[in-house]
Amino acid sequence: FMEDTTGFLPGREQESMGIVQAGRAMLDAIVDLRTPRFLVILRNAFGGAYASYNNYPTGADFVIALPSTRAAVMGPAGVEFVYKKELRAIRAAVKSGDESAEWGAEQEAILAKRYEDELMNPNEALSLGSISQIVMPKDLRKVLCENMSFHLRHYNAEPMRSVQREFF
Repeated sequence: FMEDTTGFLPGREQESMGIVQAGRAMLDAIVDLRTPRFLVILRNAFGGAYASYNNYPTGADFVIALPSTRAAVMGPAGVEFVYKKELRAIRAAVKSGDESAEWGAEQEAILAKRYEDELMNPNEALSLGSISQIVMPKDLRKVLCENMSFHLRHYNAEPMRSVQREFF
């Protein structure tokens, strides 16, 4: 699997169009795979997609990321939750007239950059155990081949032990 997703699009319209059932069907298909499963996170991995798309909790055998990866449970919008107090103080200062709107926008941009640097990087995902390693693009083929060789040597094809899920 190769992942570059900003997550699932939430909303009433998407729910009425069946996004929950489609997501469940995708997750069921991934979980039911019995062959070695690898995931390469190329760029973005946010939200529910980051939390469910062929990662270790769903049974992946090997998860790696490129140095350009931006991964977070909340994505860029998470800055509103992580730095809630700081943002309130900035917005209150602008609203009261103590500071200019330009200053406020500049301070919010600094917090957004700080969030991205501190929490939306592959090193954070590595420290949390979400990925096994960060791989330079020039080494990607070698790392994948070595791990595929290992997993295929230790792979034991067996029939499914339980009833396979039905899709809608």
